Amino acid sequence: MVSGDVLTNQVSNAGEWQDAVDTVRLGTLTPNVSRASVRMRMPTFDKVVRDPITSAWGRSANAFVGDTLTFKLNYASAADVDAKAIVIRDFLPRGMTYVDGSAQHVVNGNFADGPGCTATPQTPSTGTLNGLQYLEWRLCNAARGATWQATIQAKVGPMPTIQPGWIVANFGKLSGQNSYADAYSLRAMANTNYVAPRLFLDKIAAPSSNLKAGSVVNYTIKVTNLGGATAYNLLVQDTLPVSLTVANAGGSATPIAATYGAVAGNPAAGQGGELQWSPIASLAPGQVETFKYTATIPAGLPAGASLKNLASVSYNSRSDNQGHQVNWSATLADDQTDDAIVYIKGFTIVKKALSTGATIGDTVRWVMTVTVPSGVKGFWPVVEENDLPPGFDYKPNSTVIKGATLDNAHHAANPKDDGIADLRWFFDSIDNSASGTDKTFTVQFDTLVTGVKGNAPSVVYYPNNWTTTPTTNTVRVCWYDKITG
Repeated sequence: MVSGDVLTNQVSNAGEWQDAVDTVRLGTLTPNVSRASVRMRMPTFDKVVRDPITSAWGRSANAFVGDTLTFKLNYASAADVDAKAIVIRDFLPRGMTYVDGSAQHVVNGNFADGPGCTATPQTPSTGTLNGLQYLEWRLCNAARGATWQATIQAKVGPMPTIQPGWIVANFGKLSGQNSYADAYSLRAMANTNYVAPRLFLDKIAAPSSNLKAGSVVNYTIKVTNLGGATAYNLLVQDTLPVSLTVANAGGSATPIAATYGAVAGNPAAGQGGELQWSPIASLAPGQVETFKYTATIPAGLPAGASLKNLASVSYNSRSDNQGHQVNWSATLADDQTDDAIVYIKGFTIVKKALSTGATIGDTVRWVMTVTVPSGVKGFWPVVEENDLPPGFDYKPNSTVIKGATLDNAHHAANPKDDGIADLRWFFDSIDNSASGTDKTFTVQFDTLVTGVKGNAPSVVYYPNNWTTTPTTNTVRVCWYDKITG
């Protein structure tokens, strides 16, 4: 007898009907049957996986690209029953491949050939089924009390063959036969959780607006591990724009100390370049590493200019850099990349009327004051009067400019009057880069209150001369960031 055999003992008793009333039942039997079966003890089959970090054996382990996992398969015949035609096939999880020659065996007891089965308990064959690689051992006829153990190694392949968050199974199957060639099977499984680091970089500049020459900007880069595994060999790189002045070496980081050095360009001379921070050996899940440095705004930048620098972090899922590598990126949509933009203070303008009220035939004088921040320059400024109040007409030759010069060389009509409500004054470029104080200039002009549309006198705006109507209008100043306009 071997494992899987079933022995059944059946007992029956029967009697004969003697019923003269119903002759149909004469001579029939009334059997009663009872059965009892015994099943021969089955072998046992089990498998576990070793955690690559703790080295503990268990039903599951975490791994990712480049990791090598060790699986252990155990077989044992029943202590007092032989087993027949035993074949063990082990399917590796998706994304793993067998490390050739890694199989090791511990065999006790007798494993012999059987009909159609040549015993190779220490020589596995390999194959694939539905894209999964498998190993197969033929134990064939295993004597009672025999044990067999195999440990194998499998390496996790690259993305996209695997993905973070997947749970894959290493599935083992034992098949055997009883004395009558009836097949049976046993299953065993060990899971692998594909977990990976995921670094998120956030970059902040403070202050980020209304900057002038000499303003100091504090940059903070935070790198957070949002993944489920440790990231290794972090390298933060920061690309600096021209005109932002940053020391060629310095900075600080916490909780792991780090500093940066310029690896390209000359940031200290405002020529732009690249900063690279000293490596961070590892960053555990949930841990945050913070990098800080300062920059100075130089004089001579165009008013309203923007300066953008971009930081990115590279890292690996393994300490030996043989795992999944995430490289620096210039794509803001990527987790490992972010930018920070700072803005130079621009020209500002305020406007006021020197009259608090007016009626038809009155002259209203307006004064616009433009402020040019210290340490900046603006090319070819334009002051635009947007939408004078209805029925207010510009009085020709009433413009008075103080503190700036009109660009009459390029604009014969200065201001440019659309005849209705819009006026534009065109100015020569203004350079306030050498000054430590703000510069102002004013534009003064007069309007005549007619109460009608300038190019269509039949359109009357204020038909009720006994009411007070408030009027509002807007003004703006704009400029170019280069001399070519």
